[in-house]
Amino acid sequence: MSFITTSCGHTQADRAISGAGLGAATGLVAGAAVGGAAGTGMLVGAGVGAALGGLSDESKINLGRPWWR
Repeated sequence: MSFITTSCGHTQADRAISGAGLGAATGLVAGAAVGGAAGTGMLVGAGVGAALGGLSDESKINLGRPWWR
């Protein structure tokens, strides 16, 4: 997950936003797959993804400009 979030954006905010989106999607799928609350999985995943994205640095990898810019 941290590899994915470090690749989406030049700024710390860009990486936090993309990390939140990726984390929410992952949490939603994981929550539904284990028979738990998909919404709770989505919220937890978004929080973890935003934290990982925000704490990463740009020098890891760069896949280009974020789609929301």
